[in-house]
Amino acid sequence: MYLEKTEIYQIDPDNPEIQVLERTAEVIRAGGIVVYPTDTLYGFGVDARNQIAMNRLYDLKGRDDKKPVSLIVKNSNQAETIVGKLNDFEKKIFKILLPGKITLIIKKRTNNDLPKLQNFRKLGFRIPHNKVCKLLSEMSNSPITSTSVNISTKDNLSSMKEIKALFNNKVDIILSAGSLKTSKGSTVIDLVPPVPTIIRVGDVPIADVDRVLGYPVHKTYKQKFRVTFVCSGNICRSPMAQGILSKNIARSKYKNLIEIGSAGTLLINDSKPTIETLDVSHDAGINLTGHLSRGLNEELIRNSNLVICLALNHLHYIQEKFPEYRSRTILLKQMGIQKQLSNPSIADPIGRPLAYYERIFKQISDEVNRVTPMIYKMVDEYLLDIGLTLTGKAEK
Repeated sequence: MYLEKTEIYQIDPDNPEIQVLERTAEVIRAGGIVVYPTDTLYGFGVDARNQIAMNRLYDLKGRDDKKPVSLIVKNSNQAETIVGKLNDFEKKIFKILLPGKITLIIKKRTNNDLPKLQNFRKLGFRIPHNKVCKLLSEMSNSPITSTSVNISTKDNLSSMKEIKALFNNKVDIILSAGSLKTSKGSTVIDLVPPVPTIIRVGDVPIADVDRVLGYPVHKTYKQKFRVTFVCSGNICRSPMAQGILSKNIARSKYKNLIEIGSAGTLLINDSKPTIETLDVSHDAGINLTGHLSRGLNEELIRNSNLVICLALNHLHYIQEKFPEYRSRTILLKQMGIQKQLSNPSIADPIGRPLAYYERIFKQISDEVNRVTPMIYKMVDEYLLDIGLTLTGKAEK
């Protein structure tokens, strides 16, 4: 849609005129570009599903096609129609941090009908408090772009006088709420890493995000992929698995990119492995003499990319106690196997003779060796998601 002349409407962000918003939504649905006020800055709004409108937007801003734009959605359900089903952790963060002056970055799991944004690995979403944004999103019935009103690489514009001077008769509608207060824009948080990671500090300070979440966010990408094995006491099975995977990785190009740990659901701290565990591990060239048990807690799970349970009761423990992290938790024997196993647990050898420990060690070793290539693939995916290469350097 190309209007011969930009339509300019005065609007009260707290009490917007419905007829004006209906007209604006109509223009968005028809492929037009609108300027509208958000919680932070003025934004360019187009229907993200409309290829022509998106091309116009990128041309207007002089924006690099390799850079995505954020989207305003009415709720997390609409975000799911674009990136695929959100996991419990992402849903919880959406509920805690939005609506507000925050953009959440979500990994894309499925193809969508947003042609300009089809090839990006992750996309940003906002659910503003601003009534104009909420109503436009609902009336347009489509994801609307939420990219700041400016020329790319230039300062964001909060002055309506400057916006009119630059973009009058280049956009279809301007919703004018006057000059907005100085804003840094939304605070951008990436939910692809296991712990939310700040990409840009905007109007919401990091300390406020930490306070609302109840734990500190990361200020930079954590460049190592963390695997945590879980058993009951952390003195037999999970230390064995930790030692076996550590030995595998020590011989690979991933040795500096993966951290491996273990913990137990019985919450026993500072106990040494059983003599039998030390013996069977030693025979395989693995030294566990320095290992001390530790109890599993939320911080350990939160900081892990992958939590591998040795038995079904460990998986159930995490699912019941820490349900938002179920998407990163799996049974060792079930990993990579679509069919549900009749016996997915590895038995606890505690109190059994050495020969039994040897059988359990062999079973764990076979399973860890089987899943090691899968873990490497997950590391590759993670590095791509955070924009790094195997060397730990940013991709060009």
